[in-house]
Amino acid sequence: MSGQEKVLEFISFCAEIYAKKNSLSGMDVMKTFSQKGVIEYLNDCYEPLHTQGEAYILSCVNDFLENHK
Repeated sequence: MSGQEKVLEFISFCAEIYAKKNSLSGMDVMKTFSQKGVIEYLNDCYEPLHTQGEAYILSCVNDFLENHK
C-alpha cells in the first residue's frame, strides 16, 4: 500500500469513528470534513495521529472543528 493510500485509509477511519460517535451518516461527515478543512488537517497530521487511539483522534477532530468555525 502506498503512503497516500495509507493516509486515505486513515481519513476514512476517522470519518467512520466520527460518524458513529455523533450518529451521523458517512455522507454528512464527509461534507462537514470537506467544508471545514478536516480532511486537510488529517492529511497534514497523519504522522502523529495515525498511531493514536480513537478517543484521542476524536478529541483532536473536535478541537479542530471548534477552533475553525
